Amino acid sequence: MSQRTIQYAYRDPLEVVWVGLLNELGYRLERSAEVFAAFDGQGTLTLCHGEHFDPDDSLAQMIFHELCHALVAGSAGLRAKDWGMQNDDERDLLLEQACHRLQATLAAEYGLRGFFGVTTDHRPYWDSLGSDPLRSTHPEDEPSIERARLGYQRATQGPWSEPLRRALTATKQIADAARAFADNNSLWKQTKALHALGVAVHGDPTLTCGACTWLWEAQCTRSAVRGDQPVLSPQAADAACERFEPRFADEECAACGACCREGFHRVELSAADSFAKRHLELVEQEGDVLFVPRPGGRCVALEVTDVGYRCRHYAERPTACADFELRGPACLEARRRVGLSD
Repeated sequence: MSQRTIQYAYRDPLEVVWVGLLNELGYRLERSAEVFAAFDGQGTLTLCHGEHFDPDDSLAQMIFHELCHALVAGSAGLRAKDWGMQNDDERDLLLEQACHRLQATLAAEYGLRGFFGVTTDHRPYWDSLGSDPLRSTHPEDEPSIERARLGYQRATQGPWSEPLRRALTATKQIADAARAFADNNSLWKQTKALHALGVAVHGDPTLTCGACTWLWEAQCTRSAVRGDQPVLSPQAADAACERFEPRFADEECAACGACCREGFHRVELSAADSFAKRHLELVEQEGDVLFVPRPGGRCVALEVTDVGYRCRHYAERPTACADFELRGPACLEARRRVGLSD
């Protein structure tokens, strides 16, 4: 049998995309059995061979993770060994957590959060992140969130933004094609189609935007809070996004109370407001501004009863409170600040 001439070699499409991105950004990739992942600070990223990966790992995922480290590190870490990390102190743990938050945020924007997860013993932290990794109600998370937000700004507005966007878009396109053919135990099944809001669609196909509490006056409250112009106006029959919440009515406010507690730090009112005249003992003044204070994060007029949170002066509440619209942007923002909504 004559031997044919082979001109071209097959390569995994995701490897083509992500190794190509790495090269475009000015880095080289080497493989070695001596390390799991290492950056020499001089442009060479070394990753272990595929046989050392977990079944849900990929070369593309490993490259993406390392680039997220670089984005968190910023200019000071781009030419430092291992992006400036020593992996032996609390500072490095903070940087690792910031990298996870950035990676989860970027991946989720393309329906890839379940596909492009982190590996090794850091996975439990990744799995614990909420639907918005750049937010938290826990003060101890703020340092990692601050660094992750800076990394996100570099990823979306810096010189890497366009190449990274193209790589993530290409990965999403491959995922969208592969998902329909994949077995249920395939990692490709963990990729998600995107809702018009820019997050993954909900896993329950029976849920719709019309049944979500954040479809408010024919507009998406989440879109309004984000500052979209124009605000997204989904159809009631559209498939719900992963942040779906069932509708709640006025009487459920007592179980929430977010707007009266840690959601906002004070309620301002005018001197003409009837509340200021009738309850002067509850009003404080700072310069020309009158306000109802919230010591410890809770309004001085708020009381907690057996049925939940109640305003002692609800019928004569300040105008700002009376104008507060259930299911509107301020309602969502208050609930997010206290951890009741994502």
